[in-house]
Amino acid sequence: MTLQEQILEVIGLLHGSALSGASLADIAAAEQRLGVRFPDDIRALVSAFNGSELATPVEHGWVTFWPLRAWQPIAEEPGAAAPSTMSDAILFADHSIVSWWYAIAVSPTSDECPVYLVDGVQAERLVALSLGGFLQAIIDDSDALYRGTPTG
Repeated sequence: MTLQEQILEVIGLLHGSALSGASLADIAAAEQRLGVRFPDDIRALVSAFNGSELATPVEHGWVTFWPLRAWQPIAEEPGAAAPSTMSDAILFADHSIVSWWYAIAVSPTSDECPVYLVDGVQAERLVALSLGGFLQAIIDDSDALYRGTPTG
């Protein structure tokens, strides 16, 4: 499944609660605020939908996507920062009304965007090696969403 197909599948799982896509100005403002340049995968996601009002169904991870204006480094979230070894990773979604967070690591030297589970208790755990892998985990309701053990 292509990234675009995964994005459309996840939008469908949000049952009409996906927010309108971010504008180029919104993306540029978020990049400036966060001090990063988003790779194409992130740009594609937030251009298609900029967060969601509701979470995906329980059987698809119970994930709420945040609008760009709410994205923040792990270091800025007191409940998540203490055990973190990746304070610059960006919180962009949560599970079950913030039972835990999902953070994306944006690198200036790579287009890869690994996604991590951040629970504020243990060091973050890898969920997926890419944004597409994270979206596929939601589609498949992969155990990686809950335990932070990537399936591939």
